Amino acid sequence: MISLVVAGCTYSREPEDLRGQDVRLVVVHTSDVHSRLLPYQYAPNTPDRNLGLLALPGVCRDDSVCSTDFGKACKTDSDCPAFSTASVGGASRLATVVTRERARAPRSLHLDSGDMFEGAPIFNVFNGEAEIRAMGRLGAQGMALGNHEFDKGSVLLGLQLMNNGPSFPILAANYEWADPSDPRAPKLQRIIQPYTVYNVKGIRIGVIGVGNISSLNSSVEGDNSLGLRARDSKQAVSDLVRVVRPQVDLLVLLSHLGPDDDASVAAEVSDNAAAEALNDPNAQMLGDVSGIDLVLGGHLHVVYNPPVDLAHYDDQQNFLGRTVIINSGAFAKFVGTVDLVVHVADPQSADPTLRRSFIKSYTYHVTPITDRPWRDGDPTDPCDPSIRCDPPHPSNATVSCPYTGAQPPPRPRVVCIPPEPEMERLLEPYQIRMKQLLNLEQVYAVVPCPTGAATCPKVLRNDPGGGDSQLGNLVATAMRLRRRVEADFALTNSLGIRADFESGPLTLEQLYNVFPFDNTITTQFLSGDEVLQLLDFVAARSGERGCRTQVQVSGIYFSLACDNRPRSQYNVPASCTERLKATAQQEQAWIGPHAYDVVFGDSCRKADGSVDRTTCRPLDCFASYKVAVNDYISVGGSGFVVLKRNTTRFNTGISLRDALADYIRTLSADPQFRCSSTDPNFSNIKGLSPAGPYDYSNVTCLLPTVSAHDGRILPAVR
Repeated sequence: MISLVVAGCTYSREPEDLRGQDVRLVVVHTSDVHSRLLPYQYAPNTPDRNLGLLALPGVCRDDSVCSTDFGKACKTDSDCPAFSTASVGGASRLATVVTRERARAPRSLHLDSGDMFEGAPIFNVFNGEAEIRAMGRLGAQGMALGNHEFDKGSVLLGLQLMNNGPSFPILAANYEWADPSDPRAPKLQRIIQPYTVYNVKGIRIGVIGVGNISSLNSSVEGDNSLGLRARDSKQAVSDLVRVVRPQVDLLVLLSHLGPDDDASVAAEVSDNAAAEALNDPNAQMLGDVSGIDLVLGGHLHVVYNPPVDLAHYDDQQNFLGRTVIINSGAFAKFVGTVDLVVHVADPQSADPTLRRSFIKSYTYHVTPITDRPWRDGDPTDPCDPSIRCDPPHPSNATVSCPYTGAQPPPRPRVVCIPPEPEMERLLEPYQIRMKQLLNLEQVYAVVPCPTGAATCPKVLRNDPGGGDSQLGNLVATAMRLRRRVEADFALTNSLGIRADFESGPLTLEQLYNVFPFDNTITTQFLSGDEVLQLLDFVAARSGERGCRTQVQVSGIYFSLACDNRPRSQYNVPASCTERLKATAQQEQAWIGPHAYDVVFGDSCRKADGSVDRTTCRPLDCFASYKVAVNDYISVGGSGFVVLKRNTTRFNTGISLRDALADYIRTLSADPQFRCSSTDPNFSNIKGLSPAGPYDYSNVTCLLPTVSAHDGRILPAVR
């Protein structure tokens, strides 16, 4: 018998010693994906366009028809209108871009600022399973815990995390968790951690996570169903900076607080840590850097370009380091990339400023997740896999790949981000199941586009002036007039309406995008005094947001005084009757946020801005009013404590999404709410799109006059 012994050997080496070196590190940042795992249609706004997210121009194809409308003949590109929307987002395209960005340097890290849940039908159907698996496939290495991760409750969140085991840590340092040994409590303490440390080829990176508190009102109450208590974010981060900073070369705050809180926490923590580091010989010996180097923020869906750069100096104006604050948008519209040069501390350096690590320099850019026009430097081969559109884009020539036709091949007019195959395979079963359950292409209405318009209008959820909006009025009216509701007035929080109605067909998928939450209509009976308290709260909240109303209403008109003067100066009377007896001159002298000129009815605002007290009913402090609200604010969500303490709550079980869809559908019975297919004033009622023929003349036509902004909410800064 011959025995063969196969010897194996292992090879190991010491970690790289980077002391005293300037090291390049690429950090890829995503945030607030909100379940946009599949591409969707979106009309970019001005900030989006400034960042390169564009609706593509139409082109005249080789067969002399427009790429935007196959029924329109053309001779030149100028004969063709632009596309009204862009194809945006999708986890498969995100994965391609993230991979490309991480390949820019040998050292890279991908971090996400939370809110991967809620915002598209895939979440409503699968309760977060698809999002967790997709984020793992995307290669995220750490994620802050967002407030929308709790939308289906802590128990379900814990189950999804345990069953679909993300391959990355989820971080939140500013929550204290319930004891997981308690059988009644969620088990999130076993899953969520306050911070983590990475060793990326010799550079040590500490990441502290912080979750949002302002949107989780119950987190400050004992025995809440979330199984957590909120900590002071500044204190929580400050405590961890003292622990983590001496161990790492770069300290990152991965935040879902929101931009204002990010800056506040970073500035306070960094300044405090800087002072302590100067006085702590152990910190100096370890080469500790003062405070936080990089903040990756989220929650308010903004992009900081350029980033905020906070420099830190000692009393002698010696540079101690900088804190760079970055926000990279939301809804899978962008991927942010910060390319850092980090000086790694050398405790033995003769120069004291080099004994600590700091960000020496950086660049930042965002990559739009959408198709774009071809430009110089792009491949000219339409079959090049780095730019190929699959399915083919209507602006590109139709070719078979590999290309074997006449040379040179037709240059593509549009460049696409190819989907990452493994992510496509992961998402395919979810797409199939959704199509079985939901007819997402069902059309309820059309938002018309004027012929020749450079930009097609939307039905806006936010009014540019800060008052009531067309979409908000539609939603609130649908709630108030719904059968089995029939309320005196309706009120819903503005942030519960998550998107505009884009130009073109309004589909079930868009309704899910507008109302991703499965909120229902709840009725309550409020006294006139409670109504005034409720509106005073709205005035205070709106004043905190630039005097932009935080509610949308129907059946009620009022004015808001946004007043941010010191609370010690407030002199608004607490008595409802005293308020209603006051003259206009007395009201103008009040200091503090409050509501005034409150009346009930429709079409109550006159042309001069005053309210019509003849045809509309003024507020009566002692009357009872039936209000329709959503179930979230009814129980105190977003701080609506007036509704929370009212005991007349009745949940109708009627979905806001269904109420809006039914209301819009009933409008089509009236010819004034339909657009003719032969009307030359509109370009998108009937035609031949790349997807096939369409005719929307029999569905509701949401003209700008339908539930238009009419001043039912009139904000004013005092």
